[in-house]
Amino acid sequence: MDHKLRYLLLTILCFTVAIHYAYAQSDNALGVRVIPNKIMENTEGIIQVYANSDSIIKIDKLIATSSDSSVIQILGIEQEAGGYATDVKIKAVNAGDAKIALAAPGFLSNEFPITVSKNTGAATTLLIKATPGTFLYNGPKLGYVTVELANEAGFPTYANTDIPVTITSSDSGVVNIMTSQITIPKGSYYTVGKFEAKQEGTALISAVSPSMSTTSASVIVNAQDPTQTIQVYVYPQTINAYKAATAYVAVQLHDSSGNPVIAKQDIPIKVKITNSSGTESINTSEQKTLIQADQPLIIKKDSYWAYIPISVNAGLNGKYDISISAKGYTISSPAQITTLTSNSLFDDKFAQVDILPILATGQKELIGVLHLQDSSANPILAKQNLQVHVDSSDPTALSVDDVQLQYGSQAALVFGIVGNVAKSVTLNVVSESPQTITPAITSVLPSSFSLMADPLVPKVLSHTDFPLAIYLTKNSVLDSFASSTTLSISPKEFIQTEQSQISKDQSIILVKSLLLKEETGSVSITTQDYSTSIPIEGLSTKPKMLSMDYPAKILANVVNSFSIELLDDQQRPVATDTDMEIKIVSSDPSVITTPDVVIVKKGTYYSTFEVQAKNSGSAELSVLGNELPMSKYTLSVTSLASVLDINTADFENSGASFVATATVRYNTTPLSGINIIWTVQGAQIQNQDTTTDENGNAKISLIAQDPSKISIQATAQGGMYGQPSGSKDISVLAPLSKGGGNGDAQTGSQFTISGINPLFIMIPVAGGAVVFILKKKNLLDGVGEKIGFTEKFAEIREKIMELKER
Repeated sequence: MDHKLRYLLLTILCFTVAIHYAYAQSDNALGVRVIPNKIMENTEGIIQVYANSDSIIKIDKLIATSSDSSVIQILGIEQEAGGYATDVKIKAVNAGDAKIALAAPGFLSNEFPITVSKNTGAATTLLIKATPGTFLYNGPKLGYVTVELANEAGFPTYANTDIPVTITSSDSGVVNIMTSQITIPKGSYYTVGKFEAKQEGTALISAVSPSMSTTSASVIVNAQDPTQTIQVYVYPQTINAYKAATAYVAVQLHDSSGNPVIAKQDIPIKVKITNSSGTESINTSEQKTLIQADQPLIIKKDSYWAYIPISVNAGLNGKYDISISAKGYTISSPAQITTLTSNSLFDDKFAQVDILPILATGQKELIGVLHLQDSSANPILAKQNLQVHVDSSDPTALSVDDVQLQYGSQAALVFGIVGNVAKSVTLNVVSESPQTITPAITSVLPSSFSLMADPLVPKVLSHTDFPLAIYLTKNSVLDSFASSTTLSISPKEFIQTEQSQISKDQSIILVKSLLLKEETGSVSITTQDYSTSIPIEGLSTKPKMLSMDYPAKILANVVNSFSIELLDDQQRPVATDTDMEIKIVSSDPSVITTPDVVIVKKGTYYSTFEVQAKNSGSAELSVLGNELPMSKYTLSVTSLASVLDINTADFENSGASFVATATVRYNTTPLSGINIIWTVQGAQIQNQDTTTDENGNAKISLIAQDPSKISIQATAQGGMYGQPSGSKDISVLAPLSKGGGNGDAQTGSQFTISGINPLFIMIPVAGGAVVFILKKKNLLDGVGEKIGFTEKFAEIREKIMELKER
């Protein structure tokens, strides 16, 4: 009885351990991945939810909620093929932040934030421009109004549909709208209408479109030539008053178009400095002032500029308005200077030039003011007498003198010799952090006529056609060309234009143009009698970089979802204005294969695609797009290798019916729903399972036919778990010869049920129950190691065999 009691106690111990582990609390976590990684308003996406564990656990009855349905809406939940992940479909309604909460039986809950970005491709506002902006009531009448689509940031945006625009005038007696209804066509970003100048006055031209605010531009019709304007500048605009310092007030005589013009006589100018609050006049007091500009300021005859220094006492902090006055002239708005005190910082690494408008007089002219600053743009003092060199791309157009800066000073005047004709030129301020400048240079005309050029579109997109308006002004208002002339527009590497001819008495011509670069460039326009140059900025809606998103765990034998996203230079999602072809190359196709090309469709900012991971290992994916930097990603692939075992007796009698069981598992987890292909030799198949059940088992019923051996083979179509296979050979017993005789009688009393020792039933059943429970909880290996199940069951089996032989 001792051996029976020992087996019974072992069985009870197994049940106790199994029950303890079976009801232990689950600590499975939910992993998440948002596709696309950066989501934009008015788009849909997917939250991919998976078991964040080493084992593959199916997620049932997943619940997902959003903390703010005005930002993120939950559209539905569905399980991916194979059951590895569950997809939560979402819609990003508006820009903002929301939290997504996830919960499922058997898993710890998860709550995480999602940020929805603004749709940079959505048109939300209108831009307007009237060209020209000034007329004479008895001069040319025709003008153009351009309306442009823009996003919330004021960046040009293409229309997804035709956009109707209504144009109105605040005073039709001054300006009459000739095209009151215009349309921005689908695929374009602007449209052009016409207006007519009539009588003296000022009118607002307004544009409005459904769901967009009204925007306006002013048009002036003069009775006579307008007066000239004196423009005031203060440089540097911020000065360090750690010690007494000097800045400069510069003034220029301008026409109404903002171009410098030669003075016909001396122009005396008064300067007044006040607190920016306007409550105190600084240099009208008889007491010594803290900031003052007390030298005479006069624009001399045959010049167009003048300057005086501003003296700032040490320790002065504040903002001050610099206003001017001159009899008989229009005066610009005040300039402003900021004084601050900070610890004295002496350096000479970063020199910056504030450039002034330049007139091509053929003389030495004041062209700007140089100052020193640190890398954060804070004003600093020269640590020594300093000479700064300024390179010119065309010294015949503009040659700049070396700038001398004294020890302890912050600013110095910049002079240069200007050519007789306005040309495109680039300046480079030579310092540790070089500064590139494109000055605006205009020509001195032999008369009061000026050649003008102006893009009709407020903001120009590179690589798209736009109209460049070219016209002549007399005393800053629209006039007509006295003779026919041919236009020359350069540089050709920056702007491409149609060959254009201006006819006699024509007031304005629109030249079809296209910018070839995404930068600001100086464009020169020349005729037989006139020339001018203007800066034009070429903007781009093109993405600046690529980002590829992929699962944190990439599984072999599984189709994995990847995405390519287009981003701007701030790493915000940006839609493409054309179909964009992205090429992907795998360094090891035996590990990962990808599509050769992924297309991001026009008007979208991302595309999803499927990647086939074949075998465990690592591979580098290179992602390339035209005019975009290459991105490289090193990915690792994990293989979920499963095993298949066939369980049945080792011996069978000829003609006997028996059952074989194929069990498929990953680690200790049984795999259900796996397709099984059976191959049998030496036996007749009566019935077979073609897929595994919830315990990972598939059975086949057979009748032994071969007199010596039966071979069984099973192959699993495991998907992500591979294709494991197993085989089993069964020996067929020869028929027993007939005989008689009684075996030796067994002595001793033994408890039996219907002649059978109950231990022969109890011990295998108990052991099987324990194994079943531990397998369900994936804990068999751990428990087995702790209490030595393998050795104990081997010992039990030996004892049972001994009992049978008695």
